Amino acid sequence: MVTALVIVRQDDSGLLDTLAALVPAVADGVVRDALLLSVRDSDFLRTVADASGCGLVTAGAPDLLAQGARAARSPWVLAIEAGMVPGGLWMDDVADAVATQQPSVFTLRTRGGPAQALRAAALNAAVSLFGRASRDLGLVAPREALMGARPPRVRRLPSPLHDRRGPRRSS
Repeated sequence: MVTALVIVRQDDSGLLDTLAALVPAVADGVVRDALLLSVRDSDFLRTVADASGCGLVTAGAPDLLAQGARAARSPWVLAIEAGMVPGGLWMDDVADAVATQQPSVFTLRTRGGPAQALRAAALNAAVSLFGRASRDLGLVAPREALMGARPPRVRRLPSPLHDRRGPRRSS
């Protein structure tokens, strides 16, 4: 039904959590296949991609999501950053978004202090008020929408997206 585009940034620590969360969706037929997207190639990413049956797409940062969408086999994609883990009835929500042709984004839940909670609240409010969302925080959309310059207008799904990423390191 959807191709999962898992965006891997500098920290690989949450990648396995995200892939593990996708396994039941593959078994239920909600996720057809998965691609790891990264601006860098590494032995670790090639090993994980090979062991998990994922494809690996490397491209420059501005084109990364568009290149992943071009490589997707399904007409709809789930773009999610490594370390983000969907919860609740997320598979039903994804299936509903595709069935109703409604681009959607998960409700962000973070761990950590007040700064992270404030950021999550602001991102959730932007979705609710303006229909705008970050492309890598659990976006369910037609793959063509990710190849365009403007992200699609979205609705917020009731299912949470839990942030399991490690602490951010400065580049």
